[in-house]
Amino acid sequence: MLCLLIKPSKINHFNWNNPNYINCILELIEETTIEESLFLQDLYINLETEKYNNEINIENINIDDELQYKYSMLYVDIEGTIENQNEIALLFTTNNKLIYGNVVLIKESYIEDVIKFESMTKIDLNRLLNRRINGTILLWDEKWSEDIISTSCNLTEYYKIFFDDEEPKIKHIDFLMYNIHILYITSKYGRKYICGNLLNDLEIDKCLIYTMKSDVLYGHITLDEFKKIIKISENVNNYITPIEYEIDKDRYTKYTVLDIIYKKI
Repeated sequence: MLCLLIKPSKINHFNWNNPNYINCILELIEETTIEESLFLQDLYINLETEKYNNEINIENINIDDELQYKYSMLYVDIEGTIENQNEIALLFTTNNKLIYGNVVLIKESYIEDVIKFESMTKIDLNRLLNRRINGTILLWDEKWSEDIISTSCNLTEYYKIFFDDEEPKIKHIDFLMYNIHILYITSKYGRKYICGNLLNDLEIDKCLIYTMKSDVLYGHITLDEFKKIIKISENVNNYITPIEYEIDKDRYTKYTVLDIIYKKI
């Protein structure tokens, strides 16, 4: 299977606002082959573990999820130097932990409860990097729409414009594996139940919905996902993730859990 190999590299001189920013990063990344039957052996070769004399610890962290796919980053957890710091890998962390040495990115599929390795290409990574830079929010203003924002933007400035400088109320909801944040204003001309039972029978004039990938980065929530959330909210008494999915987060992503619960209704 194809995987992606990221060697130590410096990108802090790249201009984040350059339209060619992602392509500049992709040019520094290599495709490599790892045989499933020789997974650990090939992984060690790509991570160059022979360089380290002491007992090593290989970290495996989830960097993103899609409906049927999970993407992970594997690297040797070491104390390094500025020379072997991997600045590209920092794009995929949420805690700003410095990563040193080589990094391997892998892709796995989760279809009908079966986990399989899949080939990961630069096309996949291009999509993930775009998701990292840009988040998706939902807007209600007489009808639903999606909008793209920078994951590190100042949302306050955005919603001031959207709500015409009226201060919105806010509601935070843990819904299955989602964190949902709803900014809204009401009026006697608004509509009830546009968010299912999440806002009960409030008459909503406008609302803005977003989710967080980390404490500082906005994530993605699409209209298709939210329609499923609305339907579920109308048919269940609580929004807690069932324990069988909670204890196996390596297998079940927020997308798969949402899909499973939705199909049970």
